[in-house]
Amino acid sequence: MWSRIPLVRLIIPYILGIVLSEGCDTAFIMPAHAIYILGFAVLIGGYLYGILFSYGIRWVYGFFIIIFMIFYGYFLTEKRALNGEEKLSEISSDTRPYIGIIEETFEQRERSCRGVLKLIALNDSSGCRNLKLHLMLYTEPDSLLPQLEAGTIMIINASLRPLNPPANPGEFDYKKYLYRNGIYHSTYLKAGQWHICSKESGFNLLYYASRLRTHLLKKLNENGISDSQFGVSAALLLGDDSHLGDDIREIYARAGAMHILCVSGLHVGVIFLVLSMLLGFLKHFRYGRVILPLLLIFSIWSYAMITGLAPPVIRASCMISFIIAGNALGRQKNVYNTLAAAALLMLILEPYALFGAGFQLSYAAVLGIVFIQKPLYNIFYFKYSFPDKIWAITAVSIAAQLGTMPVVIYYFHQFPLYSLITNLIVIPISSLIIYSGLLLFFLPSLSYAAYAAA
Repeated sequence: MWSRIPLVRLIIPYILGIVLSEGCDTAFIMPAHAIYILGFAVLIGGYLYGILFSYGIRWVYGFFIIIFMIFYGYFLTEKRALNGEEKLSEISSDTRPYIGIIEETFEQRERSCRGVLKLIALNDSSGCRNLKLHLMLYTEPDSLLPQLEAGTIMIINASLRPLNPPANPGEFDYKKYLYRNGIYHSTYLKAGQWHICSKESGFNLLYYASRLRTHLLKKLNENGISDSQFGVSAALLLGDDSHLGDDIREIYARAGAMHILCVSGLHVGVIFLVLSMLLGFLKHFRYGRVILPLLLIFSIWSYAMITGLAPPVIRASCMISFIIAGNALGRQKNVYNTLAAAALLMLILEPYALFGAGFQLSYAAVLGIVFIQKPLYNIFYFKYSFPDKIWAITAVSIAAQLGTMPVVIYYFHQFPLYSLITNLIVIPISSLIIYSGLLLFFLPSLSYAAYAAA
């Protein structure tokens, strides 16, 4: 069994290394050259193992691979933590002029504006010094800031402060959450302490994706979508929940359908399933089995672009892309290995993603569907197609919810059972909204066709 899922065997010790790094009170960082030498030794050992050693002691080589993956997970996580400590120590609390790039569009709140700024330079009496750190920036309420696109260059005159720890025991540790996202400082600016330097900072894929999402939000407004409809449409189609009112959030939360308003694996899965059915005819043409997976992967990542390349969408797109590639290569029976490959890639790029609720919920839902959906679906048999389709959707929903139940209870201390019924209605409706909304984006504003799609 284990021989069929080698990447599952690799990711388990790698995750153990990440957890050990996070749980250790004292940092022990292995030098980079040592971890590379260890990896090279494992590769050479694998080559010699096939020549010199017998099959009976294969566990020795497997043991060294496990040790290497544990150390590698520990090494990457500790390296990230030490880099954060260096960033904290290199910044003075004095008020100084900084040059930064807006990473995310500012969110207008009741008493402030909030956004993420990437500081690239410090310009003071000693000269200009390059920086590379992220800052949580708060300002007085300002109608101009939310209109600024990602990539805009700002000059701020600020005193940077370390993030505050939680005030009460058991409270959500927002400081640790930001640390894991590479943000180690915050500041509050009043009017006159910031200035716009330039609205162009060169091409950057993340900035371009954010600008594209801003353009599509404007297009929703141009087609007469406003107020609560605009908030729901922006969240459902583009993953921007900053326009949602508290009353809308409360209604969806009570109905157990809040996940519908968060662009995630559900939305990417809807895109994938419908496109798979619409483009299935390509399999009957020459080279169709090559063109189809390429078109599906391109479509999925195009959708990820219009959502601003949000982390949940990147995660879901990565998972589904691996599944599409696995199916194209004839590996469809090894879905656990495919999911492990996607998870391993994301955790190598960002080890702290393991501790994010979104990462855990995404994989818990997919594993629930893979492991539970088929046995659950086989419990009932329907002769006619329509009730069979309804039961298939219900089985997927129940399997995903059962998979995520432990994670949901751990983080939110509640699990609405009636959401199983809610999803039976909401998922088909949301699928229709997603496709009509995507059609709207491709049509000219204020046209009859766009009006019909809206």
